[in-house]
Amino acid sequence: MASARINKVLVVDDEPLNRLFLADLLRMHDIIPTEAVNGREAVAQWQADDFTAIIMDIQMPEMNGIEACRLIRRLEKKEQRRKTPIIAITAYNTRSNLDDCQAAGADAYLAKPLEISSLLETLERFY
Repeated sequence: MASARINKVLVVDDEPLNRLFLADLLRMHDIIPTEAVNGREAVAQWQADDFTAIIMDIQMPEMNGIEACRLIRRLEKKEQRRKTPIIAITAYNTRSNLDDCQAAGADAYLAKPLEISSLLETLERFY
């Protein structure tokens, strides 16, 4: 069961089935999901609302997850917003991807296919 403090999560993935899976999983744990299909849309959604966390795919068109993560971190500093935990997810589980995610400011990194327990434990870790 998710913590009462985790109530709104931005789910960012260009694959509709991945978004559906994640959104349904979050709803089952009383977490309200908001969806975005790429990094550009994720940044816009983040600017318009306050999320307790972001689950961000790395490989996406228009603006990938690394670029979106970097931009969100820059805007947090510029706008003096609280740091939103970002959980990077990717099917390409390499050391290089992990390093890129960490350098961009991601707080956690999970490989696809996601293990439900790992995702929920990671969300709990931030709250």
